[in-house]
Amino acid sequence: MENKLKDNVDQISQHAKATAPLALRWIKLKAVEAVSKVITSVLHTVVSIILIFFTMIMASFSLAFYVGNLYDSIAAGFLAITAFYVVIIILYKLFLGGILKRIVMGSIINKFLK
Repeated sequence: MENKLKDNVDQISQHAKATAPLALRWIKLKAVEAVSKVITSVLHTVVSIILIFFTMIMASFSLAFYVGNLYDSIAAGFLAITAFYVVIIILYKLFLGGILKRIVMGSIINKFLK
């Protein structure tokens, strides 16, 4: 009985020694996969934000010149567009700041855990 138990323990020990490096390698691969997904997602988001930013800048300039022509004052056009953005920023800070932060954090956590 003791010999059989000792053989079983030896077999389990050999199996654990054989599978431990594979399990460690699998964990590393899963970690690399999760990190690469997050980095890819962040990079995609950053590029999208940069493109949207430049598009918004060009649209804002165009709209400012157009409004300026309507008021016969380019400065008034730029002032009107600036005031519009200030109102948007104030509304964002008052109502959406915390909500957007939770959405972004949840999205990053979900990307990392998938």
